[in-house]
Amino acid sequence: MQNVQPSPETLAKVAGSAVGACRPLPVDDHVLVPLGVPLSNMTTAGLWRLQGAAGEGEDRHAFSSILKVIHTPLRWAGIEQIPEELRGFVVEHYPWRTEAEVYAGSLGQYLPEGLRLPRVHHIEELDEDSTAIWMEDVRHDPHAEWDPDRFARTAYLLGRLAGAAGAPRGNYRDLADYVFGPGEHIFIPRLRSGTSRSHPAFEGSVDDRLEEDLIALTGQLPALLSELSALPRTRAHGDACPQNLLQCRDGVVAIDWGSFGTAPAGFDLGQLLTGLVNEGLLPGSALPELAPRCLDAYLWGLQDEGAPLPRELVRRGFAISTAIVSGLSALFPPELDGPDSEHLHRLIAARADMARFLIAELAASSVS
Repeated sequence: MQNVQPSPETLAKVAGSAVGACRPLPVDDHVLVPLGVPLSNMTTAGLWRLQGAAGEGEDRHAFSSILKVIHTPLRWAGIEQIPEELRGFVVEHYPWRTEAEVYAGSLGQYLPEGLRLPRVHHIEELDEDSTAIWMEDVRHDPHAEWDPDRFARTAYLLGRLAGAAGAPRGNYRDLADYVFGPGEHIFIPRLRSGTSRSHPAFEGSVDDRLEEDLIALTGQLPALLSELSALPRTRAHGDACPQNLLQCRDGVVAIDWGSFGTAPAGFDLGQLLTGLVNEGLLPGSALPELAPRCLDAYLWGLQDEGAPLPRELVRRGFAISTAIVSGLSALFPPELDGPDSEHLHRLIAARADMARFLIAELAASSVS
């Protein structure tokens, strides 16, 4: 994580906005606390929480803000993992400025009631390859229960986002980038090699049938990508997992818009449903019940925005895109490369059940 030393002028702008003042406020006491970023995140240089006091004399206010620094993938700490000849492809297909463009643009004006962006205090170009985004330190309920009703309400809002007339649409998200990027270079070789099956965490959770189905999926990818290209496309958050949909008193605050753009209709449902499973916070066995309800809610959201789509096409877009993004990687969480543990066994079990659901959904949703 890079070192960040904000100037007094920047701190004053952020503090003034954070406390609701109409002008910058001097800051003479502050601390930046690093929050950490997964190594797999190629375009986020770091996250920090800024806390301090602003103002003068007796008119002083405590404030806080989140700082997110985004940068070109070429500055990613793990860039050496990518062959040099492929780095141009990565830069072209991972537009790192997207999140700053969303916050600086008009998307927030089109979001439905109950869904909003975090307030942005200041955006600053650090250099030609990195940008600092100072935003609201959202007060949310980290223990909010994701029960079926909450999943359905959130799916409805994502449907409203997808169908919002006149809203910015962002970049074209091509799932082929995922297949020919991490799919082809990481997950497909690991699936086909079968070497991970020797890990003790797979015992009792991953059987021959699941492994064969996932290997078969790798052979279906060209046809699935072709089919996906003919399906309707809608606006999508791009990473609409529950972890990025903060539950607050005034509704949902959606963060991490770096993957915003147009995607196959139903794409956001995949991230919504698999996000907690991928971290072992929801059993994969819950998905057969949750998915139809969330699909219906998403369709209602599209309908209420005056942008209805046929159920079978949205379901198919969800099934194919989620099988690609979450199915290929299902058996390979980052924790697999660490020590064996009870958590890892539970995580593999949850993700294996998720993979079974995705394979079944892919078969059941076929419109041929």
